[in-house]
Amino acid sequence: LTDPGLRDLSLGVVTFSSKQQDQVENLLDEARRAHPEIEPFFGEDADAPVFVKNLETVQGDERDVILLSVGYGPTEPGAKTMPMRFGPLNQAGGERRLNVAITRATTETIVFSSFPSSMIDLSRSNAVGIRDLKHFLEYAERGPVALAEAAEVAGGPDQFDSPLEREIAEALRARGWTLRTQVGVSKFRIDLGVVHPDEPGRFLAGIECDGATYHRSPSARDRDRVRHLVLEQLGWTLERVWSTDFFADPAGSMDRLDQRLREILAQDTLRLKDEAQEEADTKAEPPPTAEASSSTETSGSDGSEDLPLRDLFHEPRYTERLAAMTLSLIDEKGPVLFNLAAREIASRHNLRAGARIRDRIRSGIEGRRAITEQPEQGEVVWPADRTPAQVVPFRDPSTYGQRRAWPEIPQAEQHGLIEALQEEGLAGDALVTAVAERCGYASLHGSTRRDIEEAVEWVQARARL
Repeated sequence: LTDPGLRDLSLGVVTFSSKQQDQVENLLDEARRAHPEIEPFFGEDADAPVFVKNLETVQGDERDVILLSVGYGPTEPGAKTMPMRFGPLNQAGGERRLNVAITRATTETIVFSSFPSSMIDLSRSNAVGIRDLKHFLEYAERGPVALAEAAEVAGGPDQFDSPLEREIAEALRARGWTLRTQVGVSKFRIDLGVVHPDEPGRFLAGIECDGATYHRSPSARDRDRVRHLVLEQLGWTLERVWSTDFFADPAGSMDRLDQRLREILAQDTLRLKDEAQEEADTKAEPPPTAEASSSTETSGSDGSEDLPLRDLFHEPRYTERLAAMTLSLIDEKGPVLFNLAAREIASRHNLRAGARIRDRIRSGIEGRRAITEQPEQGEVVWPADRTPAQVVPFRDPSTYGQRRAWPEIPQAEQHGLIEALQEEGLAGDALVTAVAERCGYASLHGSTRRDIEEAVEWVQARARL
């Protein structure tokens, strides 16, 4: 909070016990008295004030950065073993509390622990929450490689969650793909993991099937947004097979999936070649001198082709190139939610779209493209050739280039889809169902249904004016 480069990121602290929460709050009170300049970050007027909560009280709160403090550990300094007592995690449902805690961050989770994951002995506890904590700490310590290795260990006998998964797995294996079933833990389990044919230690993609796991998810929002986002942030490329498509045309459905996997493989192979060439070029190219850098900036070329984009992102000389990249994306995909555009641009730079990253991206387009504010969705950015409007034609995957979940579609497009279907004579529940089908939903429940119904009401109210 005293670092100008970091204090724009909103913060939250999650502790594993209420006693530890009290201790952290007491220490923060002392820090606030010693550093009065940080007091505004804790006030009610702050957009996202700093919070301190424990596993049992943190719920829907989200912040850019979460400091996760485990608090448990060996009873003696330097001990080689420790009690398998982790408070709420030992209880039934403890894994759900852990799952909530580790998914509160939009940008980064920083884990504080006095012991390594290897000290958690699963032979001494059957608690699912403790098992999940061990896997989470392994990931925090070692990164994505820990996930791949854990998946390899779990890749024993097939464990199918539905007959659909079994049929899809058999069809893909017949086409030469190697698969692992039920990869991962808790509700972030992938139905089928496709092993990379050239690098058996990692996965090429994940296949999600419209089966039992999908229907057990408690809400449409949890199913279609949060879970999908978390898995993508963990590095998964996800493809879905709908049961309706598969049973209507099994061979055609599998041919399309096989082709899509080959496209992903080709893209991955090209990416690896580019990275290898970039690394070779960087090693061969001597670092620029201060004089050369000054000359490069004066000439209008940033001289950055041989440097990783991640390292360039915050460089002043990269500002215009970053803006051009963002404007091009907006003109191609707009109107588009700014947060989605920022996430894609950040991803291209191997970054996550936290507040500071979004601000830098936004600074390059302000005044150069129209930006409107939509209730519930936030900012929507419009391409150069489009004037902002309340209703615009809906773009299905054939024109937009990819399928979008309902919350990812700008409200103006949502309204355009509803108006077009109304003109076809649809109304009532048939209209809501048709909207969902055009957006790729095989079934509709919970918050997404309510959101579509509210959009229908808006369109109908507008027509009455």
